[in-house]
Amino acid sequence: MRATARISVIAAALSALSFPGLAWSEKYEKKVEVDGSTYRVEVRDSVVIVAKKALVVAFTMEERDRMRRAATEATGCRVYDEFPNGAKLKAKLDCARSELR
Repeated sequence: MRATARISVIAAALSALSFPGLAWSEKYEKKVEVDGSTYRVEVRDSVVIVAKKALVVAFTMEERDRMRRAATEATGCRVYDEFPNGAKLKAKLDCARSELR
């Protein structure tokens, strides 16, 4: 890629960030405790990401259930279509952003 092409790509990316519709949406973030473990719950649009505050996370069915409960407790919404992503859980919410707690 030539230098002028790189500069135009960088300029386009920076200008896109100045428009609210094209930039990252605002995120909703909350920390909750479930069964003695702390979870960080982050929502972008209708997707929730739940991460456990620990160095090592064994992703078991019990841990999945705790992450689902953390998402429900933090947002007030039910989760569906979840999939594990390493030590995190990503899922969709069944309510609108305006309905979050």
